Amino acid sequence: MEPLEANHWSSLTELGWDGFFESYFRRSLEESPEPSRSPARVVGEERGLFHLADPNGTFFGVIAGKLRYLAEERLDLPAVGDWVLCSREPNAERAVIHAIFPRRTCIKRKEAGRGTEDQILAANVDYALIVTSANTEFSPARLQRYATAVRNGGAEAEIILSKIDLCPDYDRLSARIQSAMPGIVVHAISVHSSSGLAELHERLTPGKTFVFLGSSGVGKSTLLNGLMGHEVMATQTISGFEDKGRHTTSSRHLFALPSGALVIDTPGLREFRLGDFELGLKETYEDIVALSDECKFSDCHHQGEPGCAVEQAREDGSLSEERWNWFVKLQKEVEYQKRRDSGEHGKNTKARWKKIHQQASQHIKRKRWES
Repeated sequence: MEPLEANHWSSLTELGWDGFFESYFRRSLEESPEPSRSPARVVGEERGLFHLADPNGTFFGVIAGKLRYLAEERLDLPAVGDWVLCSREPNAERAVIHAIFPRRTCIKRKEAGRGTEDQILAANVDYALIVTSANTEFSPARLQRYATAVRNGGAEAEIILSKIDLCPDYDRLSARIQSAMPGIVVHAISVHSSSGLAELHERLTPGKTFVFLGSSGVGKSTLLNGLMGHEVMATQTISGFEDKGRHTTSSRHLFALPSGALVIDTPGLREFRLGDFELGLKETYEDIVALSDECKFSDCHHQGEPGCAVEQAREDGSLSEERWNWFVKLQKEVEYQKRRDSGEHGKNTKARWKKIHQQASQHIKRKRWES
């Protein structure tokens, strides 16, 4: 794996460092003074090897054995966007990652297939720019899934409607997004014609961290290249058969735009499974939550009960059937995952303690044999 394109940061602040991480760093030094350890940000990950960055440059990092041993799940290991505490010997090619700073935000999904583990998409981001293209890939339902995960992770969500040069009537698509997700910011972009790029540049605030999320082929890498002013990610042309670009990004990287804004590019996601994202669901459908609070009964199921504000809104058209059906579908998925996670947590805890007891027994036997 080749190192990332060199970025030159004169300070940690340019990498997104602020008082939140500074306070943790100071506490860690007070509790366990280690002058050889310093903070760095994870700016790339491929095949278990990490790219780290600090004011001295970009370098490789590997996870310390203790950190890996104590990790009970993938969430306990570094991800792109994380701040880590690391040490590096003089002239060493790789640093050792000893600890991960607390995450201010964390966007994740359930791993593809029927897996139970959470997969981190990006950590410590301020805004998630959910990219969808103005062609056959367009799906308001999918956008709401992304927004639910983003808000559950503590970040702000905005929408980028890309490839508008392929759809002269893209204003209609923007209106559909606003109808599906009231109040959300929508950026209409065409890298090919440069339409909307200047406005997006102004939106990308220096020192803030953004992440591009979206399905395969929606143009995330093309958009990043357009913002950078030169090619940093490989792209492929649109397939006439599928009316979309083919997926090219296979890893996650953090880039610094010329303006000073930080952008994380992610692989295209063909499947986006939600976890126990109850908070994100409530924020995405805050209008339905507000209506539920007006129901006559606090335990109203919105299925024929008298005084149901939700059913009244559906009848008078202020709540569309489409939006209600989206909410019901995602609510069932979140509740199912919540029950499943609760059961898996119990299994994982038992397995963890069984492993500890086995190792302790082996250690005692080895000591007796040595004596």
